[in-house]
Formats: sequence, structure tokens, C-alpha cells
Amino acid sequence: MRKLLWSLFQILSLLVLMDHPAAGQATNALVSGGRTEIPFQFVSRSTDAAWSSGTLLELEDRFSSAPIFRTWDRAGKLLSEITFTFPDAYHINIYSNSFARGADGSLAIIGTADTNDAGGIRFLACVSPDGQQTIVRLSDFFPYSATIAADGTIWVAGANGSAQHGPLQNLIRRYDKTGALLGSFIPWSTPQKTLPPPVRSVLVSSKDRVGWYSPVSHEYVEFSLDGTAMSRFTTPSTQSDAIFGAALCDDGTVFAATPRPFSDGKPASWGILALARNSGQWSFISMNEAQAQGRLFGCDGTSLAVTTDDRTISWLNPVR
Repeated sequence: MRKLLWSLFQILSLLVLMDHPAAGQATNALVSGGRTEIPFQFVSRSTDAAWSSGTLLELEDRFSSAPIFRTWDRAGKLLSEITFTFPDAYHINIYSNSFARGADGSLAIIGTADTNDAGGIRFLACVSPDGQQTIVRLSDFFPYSATIAADGTIWVAGANGSAQHGPLQNLIRRYDKTGALLGSFIPWSTPQKTLPPPVRSVLVSSKDRVGWYSPVSHEYVEFSLDGTAMSRFTTPSTQSDAIFGAALCDDGTVFAATPRPFSDGKPASWGILALARNSGQWSFISMNEAQAQGRLFGCDGTSLAVTTDDRTISWLNPVR
């Protein structure tokens, strides 16, 4: 049965390569495709940002009672600002890879909230373009990452189960814009024990699919918008459980930002891995940018949006 399933996956992967021929080739380098000044300041760990639906989505005071979301266009113009609140909460935690913007301006947010009655309340918040909030409490579901697919559905990756009662099971849930659960499925992973990494998996989306990147499970799996598995790859064996971010571009190229290994006795704090679909291999790629530090915001069409100085955002284009 497993051999049959693996054969089906190989066929599907070949179809993916036929649909995105450029993505099957190795990405050798990233060259600048333009840059602009970031219109806000990164303040320690309290600020985060992601490139989502053609805009830069900023999160300010993400560990506070009232986090602020701002949306900026490519020229640095402010498009919207929303202050997020949770009923009766005195503290809210929103982590990296936990918020996304839809093409219509709606937001999806996952995190935890502390109230006087309970602590660590796990939630999914759906925010409409006009700022109306719908909050879904997740009870026995531990959310790790969220994205909004091209069809407007909200995908949340996490684990189902209880930390006090046996292993957790990786699970992906799909919601509509109102927070109604559409369904859930297991993303081809085996049950696992509770693990300490701050990011267990990352969800990424493009114009026609959603990807699930899990360095802990050593899997990268892509799904069609209805949740059907399309292709599956193994993540780099040398990669640690930590991952700074991932990106899936509209042409099928896949990137992951991760701590780099030591080189000539000098450590580099980050690097970008690229997947060559035809071989299934991941490799670090060179950039015409300083590599001592950086943030991967995500894909903007077929370009990669990053910053290496927290002051300017750069669009990098693959060279094959």
C-alpha cells in the first residue's frame, strides 16, 4: 500500500513540474529586483512582519494587551491599521508565522490570550476588511501557523491532543472567513511527542496551492486548495528544528530561511534554502545582499521579499 501511495506521489510531483517547469531547476542565486524603505521600525522582539497578498503586513506590540496590525503597499503607503483585542484579556501573544492577509483585506490571526479567568487561551481570530473581529477558541488544538489560501479559506497548522496525555498529532484545519470549520486532515505525518522548538511548522500559500513545511517532521507537503496532497519532499537533514520562515512563490519555487552552519570558523546567523523539485534537494543560495542577518517576509508573485538590515525591503529574483 505504501509503495502504491509513493508511486502516486511521484506521478503527482511530475505533474507539478510540468505545471511549473522553472521550479524544477536549481536556484543558483538571488539578484536584486528593487528595494524600498521600510516605513516602520523593528523594535526588539515586539515587532514582526510578513509579505501577504501583495502587501507588507506589520505587527506591532505582538506581546501586549492590544497588538496593532498595519498594512503597507510596495511604495510604503499605509493602507490600513487595526488594533486587535481579545475579550477581557490583559495579555496577548502572537508569534511569527501566525498571521496573514487575504486578497480582500481580511486578516487571520492565531495566538494565545491571558484573562483573569484563564491563561493561555488558544484562538483563531478572523478580522473582516472593515475591522470586525470573530474569535474562535481552539480548546484542545495547538495552533502553530496560519495562512489564507488564494480562495479565501483560512488554513491553520497545529497539533491535536493534550500535552498531558500522550503524543500530539499534526493536523491542518481549514476555516471559512467567518471562522466556521470546513474540515481537517493529517498532513502525512506520524504521531509525535511534544517538542520544544518555537516553530514546529509553517504554512505558505501561492496562487493555486498551500504548502506545509515542518523541519521537526522533516517534511514539506503541498496541497491543492481543496486539501488534496499534490507533492511531498523531505526537508534538509542537516537543518535544525529552528526555521525563521518559508515562502512559496507563484511559479512554484520554494524557499526556507534557517540558521546557517559554521563556515571557515565564522557563523552566519541566517541563510536561505531553495528546493530543486526535480532532484528533491535543498541548497543554500547566494545573494547580492549582506548575509549576516535578515528576515524572509515571503513571496511577492515570483520574487522573494526580504530585508537584511531591518531598514529596507528588497525584492530578490531567482537566477537558474
